[in-house]
Amino acid sequence: MGLKNYIEKNYEDETRQALLNEWRAHKSLLKGNFYAWENEYLDLGYHQQQTLSIVAFIQRKIERIIENAQHLREEENQTLQEKEQDLPN
Repeated sequence: MGLKNYIEKNYEDETRQALLNEWRAHKSLLKGNFYAWENEYLDLGYHQQQTLSIVAFIQRKIERIIENAQHLREEENQTLQEKEQDLPN
């Protein structure tokens, strides 16, 4: 079963729609991570689940990945610039 079908089958109403919107926007990130993140969310205590929806939890995970990727890209660009400066003209 694909992730889209899984979400449609296992979630309802606003949560389903919000997760499908995240799926559309970030298919490649969710494809490999959604089930692990869902299990991580389900392992949270009851109180934490009541204060944080699965949608918000998934959105935070996606945001962290994007931020980390941007940070790595910046570091890589800086390293390349330093190497270019070290090259003899």
